[in-house]
Amino acid sequence: MLLELSPMSSIKERLAELEQKELLVESTEKYTIETNIDPYGQHLHHTGSLKLFEKVRTHIFEEHGMPAKMMAEEHGLWGFVYEISVRYSGQIAKGAEVEVTSRIFLSRPALLSFHQTINIDGQDLVEAIVGVALVNRDGKPVIIPDWILNNLRPPESS
Repeated sequence: MLLELSPMSSIKERLAELEQKELLVESTEKYTIETNIDPYGQHLHHTGSLKLFEKVRTHIFEEHGMPAKMMAEEHGLWGFVYEISVRYSGQIAKGAEVEVTSRIFLSRPALLSFHQTINIDGQDLVEAIVGVALVNRDGKPVIIPDWILNNLRPPESS
């Protein structure tokens, strides 16, 4: 055998592990699917969901007072996608109204894990777990600073 792959944990198994960790943020946003359309099927291209998840992650940080530009310029920190696991359960048509739910967990001192779903009428059509590390100007991972964690946590737990 040329390539032997080790078994990957399912998203369900990974999520069960994450749910034992600290939940920092939960967010739900509504979108209409108009871009990243597969020209052959008139549905959201499989990379379109990844772009939408990225847009939502960026928006969450902005809502919590930490826009990417400020993080880079003032603090020398960038988000680095470390790993992604995605499961697709159905197609999302152009023009569809969707809900994107994101939950951010502190999975390790230097890693935030996002559980993100795109659903229509309560049915998850795309589900992902995205591991994001923060790196410094030298590209080295850093322990996530307390000020970032405190900005993400609900006010009553800061």
